[in-house]
Amino acid sequence: PCWCALPNEDIPWAPPPPEAGFHVHLDTLFQCACGTWIQMEGQPDPPPFSIQPATIFRLITATPITIEVLPYAVCHHHHWFFGSELGALAVLNWNNTFLFTHELLNGYTNAFMVSETPFAAFCLTICYQYE
Repeated sequence: PCWCALPNEDIPWAPPPPEAGFHVHLDTLFQCACGTWIQMEGQPDPPPFSIQPATIFRLITATPITIEVLPYAVCHHHHWFFGSELGALAVLNWNNTFLFTHELLNGYTNAFMVSETPFAAFCLTICYQYE
């Protein structure tokens, strides 16, 4: 949020989040939840990816989208998929299923700074807003 930025920090402009039906393509560089990075650029035979449904949670609505993911059997993470980094779209890719806009996360930061709101309680209030 702007109110907590340091004077020398540039406040980046956030693009509007993707609309319903948006499809997220794999990047050429992506990271698994275990921390492993994979570089796809320059590989002669890129591994096959799959497409799965995901939801972008916004400040007042949730938007269904699809996302390309790449299986990764070496990791012991329960999802075992690589997905794209969506920071350029002002979206946090939590686990390739749940994605959160920076606008929503800024809302949590604002709420937490006023009172120590547990994240679960914040999520519940957002669910009530969606209804």
